[in-house]
Amino acid sequence: MSRVGVTSALRAARARAAALSAEVYVGQYDQNADLRSLLRAVLAARKAVALTAPDAEGYPERLSRLGDTLGMTFDATGHRDLLDEAIVTLRRAVLIAGPGHPGAAKARASLARALMNSFRSGWLAEHLDEAIVLMDAALAEFPADDPEVPLTLSNLAHAHSLRFMRDGDVGDLKADAARLREAVAATPADDPRYVLRSAKYAAALAKAADQPGTADELRRVLEVVRRELPDLPAAMRREVLLLAEPLLTGDVTQLDGEQLARARELASAYREEGPHGQDLRAAMFSLYGTVNYTKAIESGDIQRVDEAITMLRAALAEMPPFEPGPARHVDLSRQIAWAEDRVDQQPCRHGRDDHDSARGCRGRASG
Repeated sequence: MSRVGVTSALRAARARAAALSAEVYVGQYDQNADLRSLLRAVLAARKAVALTAPDAEGYPERLSRLGDTLGMTFDATGHRDLLDEAIVTLRRAVLIAGPGHPGAAKARASLARALMNSFRSGWLAEHLDEAIVLMDAALAEFPADDPEVPLTLSNLAHAHSLRFMRDGDVGDLKADAARLREAVAATPADDPRYVLRSAKYAAALAKAADQPGTADELRRVLEVVRRELPDLPAAMRREVLLLAEPLLTGDVTQLDGEQLARARELASAYREEGPHGQDLRAAMFSLYGTVNYTKAIESGDIQRVDEAITMLRAALAEMPPFEPGPARHVDLSRQIAWAEDRVDQQPCRHGRDDHDSARGCRGRASG
């Protein structure tokens, strides 16, 4: 072998070693959530790309893995430059792979996840529409049994849900439920994510409750979740309950301060299927706050209204800035104002002081 050939072979071996190191570091991060492992994975993935010739067969795949790792690091740190680099890297992977390349579908799905993160962080509204187009294209190219299929379907459903919140188009609401139904069907029944995706499907069906046949389908899906819930790992069981507990029980669990903090922690750590964390937090607090407020008004329990106000304020704080139009922010602000007005209309109760109520007696005493 010539000197050039030896040099190329050594370079390729170093690239493979760096790519393997990146995968090992990501696995360590999944086990210990140590950010240092994730940063090492980024460095190793960058090295693997730098050592791989652009015309090499696996070059687009290594670009995709680097983009995915950068996206994970953005999720963990919130540093925008990491997401910007992920988007540039993944656009390059899509361009190089081209139609029909074995890495093209994965590159498109990965770029779509990064663009959804960009949209949810309040940067470019058009990134959401591009992400949906990319995921549709990826699903058309993935083999039917590819493990990326249910993940991409679930992410596509989430993208339609985000677009429904942005635009109010009922077609996106229907697409959300339809893609989640397909994601559940594509997930093996013995995979714990089957129950998690079923819970998401149930939540999507609940949002489209006026559609024909939805009620029967929702009951069927909830039976599956109830049956499988006790056998789930504890962390995933909590995530399922955050998504669907009101649907499963017909009520919501009262959350004290410690439980609210724990729920926020769980939602922040939620990475299993792309950029869900902030929306999950906002949806959870909004749902719990709204239900608690309704029950408080029915029962006359003003303290429970205070708890609802706390949850609704948490939802408002967690909600990402959507463009165009702050419709959800306005709706939540109105809910909070109505709830506070309800408290202000109540007479002071014995034994209550300024520490017991978000407003109530405190509001009148200061006036």
